[in-house]
Amino acid sequence: MRCNGIWIGLTWLAALAGCATTPPGLPPTNIDELLAVDRDFSETSRQHGFAGALDAYLVADAVRLPQDAPPVFGRPNIVAAMQASSKQFTVTWEPESGQVADSGDLGWTWGRYLAVKRSNGEPVSRGKYLNVWERQPDGSWRVKIDAGSQTPMPQ
Repeated sequence: MRCNGIWIGLTWLAALAGCATTPPGLPPTNIDELLAVDRDFSETSRQHGFAGALDAYLVADAVRLPQDAPPVFGRPNIVAAMQASSKQFTVTWEPESGQVADSGDLGWTWGRYLAVKRSNGEPVSRGKYLNVWERQPDGSWRVKIDAGSQTPMPQ
């Protein structure tokens, strides 16, 4: 049986939950608020490219778990790895569900993504994603783990 990035991400989420601390003085966020942040993340990707969105929404020590490729560690390395494709493709997504920890400091969202050519809007890739979110001391949410799995394009 092949292990994929989403299962690795869920394992990391379970491990992170044990280490999480609630930012002082901030009320827990409900899932609707976190889903809205994820939609804003997608809109930033549409407007500024996937690399730009990753640069804006990842924590410094983030991990990206691309399908069929080794993990990429750290926001600067992740952004650099995505620069070339960001110029060729627009990646957007729509979260479908998720959860926020009762402590209000960790959450996860999942949904479906679509990548299209910038030149003509032709779809080139689609699939599912999982984002593990970490609440920052200022109350904002940033992605700790980004994982995805590609789904075959319709013929």
